[in-house]
Amino acid sequence: MTDIQWEAHTATTDFSETNPVQDMLAERGPDMIKATEAAEKQIGGAECPVKVQTWNLLLMPLQAPKETRSGIILSDTTVNAMEHNNYVAKIIKMGPMAFTVDRIRCEDREVDADNIPKVGDWVVVSRLSGQRINYKGVRMNVCTDDSVILVVENPTACYVMV
Repeated sequence: MTDIQWEAHTATTDFSETNPVQDMLAERGPDMIKATEAAEKQIGGAECPVKVQTWNLLLMPLQAPKETRSGIILSDTTVNAMEHNNYVAKIIKMGPMAFTVDRIRCEDREVDADNIPKVGDWVVVSRLSGQRINYKGVRMNVCTDDSVILVVENPTACYVMV
């Protein structure tokens, strides 16, 4: 393709189309949040017997529902495709040193305690951070507190570009 052909192609191409994954998240978002809440109950939530050490976090990525609203069971391939967004997760447990002021202080600047993530917050973690585990059949992730890059209110409104 020559430069002129490329310019003509880009001039006629609508790059504002929504991503199909974003469409799926918008449509299935409430079901994914319900599936995540069910998985959280399955492991015991904050009472989960797993002990998180030092400044590590136990995260539960946004889970995909295993069946449709009408009761059709989804294949593992479909569920895995829906769980593409492993970077948006809920904090289940925190180690005793996670997000402590001494650890996040920068050149003696004051840290606003309201901006520090806490158990139950939805966060976005950096790519390839942590160790993925499966606990009682639930996908989880263990990572350090400095892997958290954003706190989000609505986990299904956030699509991480990979």
